[in-house]
Amino acid sequence: MKKVSSFIPYLTVSIFHFVNQFHFLSWELVHSDMPTLLIAGQDIGRGAIPFESQFEPKGPLLYYFYYFLITLSNSRLEFFKILNTLLILLIAFVIIKISKIYNENNLMHITYSGIFILLMSAKGLGQSGYSEIYALFFLSISIYFYLLINSNRQTYFFTGFFLSLAFLVHPGAGIFLIPISILYIWRKSFDGFIYNSVGFTIPILFISLFYFIKGKFQLLF
Repeated sequence: MKKVSSFIPYLTVSIFHFVNQFHFLSWELVHSDMPTLLIAGQDIGRGAIPFESQFEPKGPLLYYFYYFLITLSNSRLEFFKILNTLLILLIAFVIIKISKIYNENNLMHITYSGIFILLMSAKGLGQSGYSEIYALFFLSISIYFYLLINSNRQTYFFTGFFLSLAFLVHPGAGIFLIPISILYIWRKSFDGFIYNSVGFTIPILFISLFYFIKGKFQLLF
């Protein structure tokens, strides 16, 4: 019975999400950045790499996610917007997981994630493809690992790793590395500080090496 009740928040939030998001699908909800990002995503499919033909103040990983969603949606804007709404739902699921760390009250889980979905439903914000939403997905996972009560070297690593992915989607997310690092030091969790830093560094090194091999390292700066 307890196992069944644990799925109630996910089911309730899914229904609430679809009701609040899908009536926007017929609207022409495209923010000013989306056309540029869609073009850049299509360029990835033609063999280009981010920042090669144009510069945008976004992270390089964002363009690969756009290309991935463009491919999944068969380049159809309606399907692309649906995939963006599913990303919002995944973030809501992570919020439920975070809430479960501290209590077993299904009503609280539904309330926290429901508020988030409601905010993302304002004028179809969840379908608009903002880079901040993509970054928030990885940032929420990073926060989940950070807040786990039974922390270990693996959770420390994944905290930094997913925070780095958020940073590579939207550089502004990197600001969260500062308070997380300070909290590890304040708690005298030097393992946490080291493994978090390693996790954060690895994706950045991978992207840097990729650009270096392509002879385009200067495009990152």
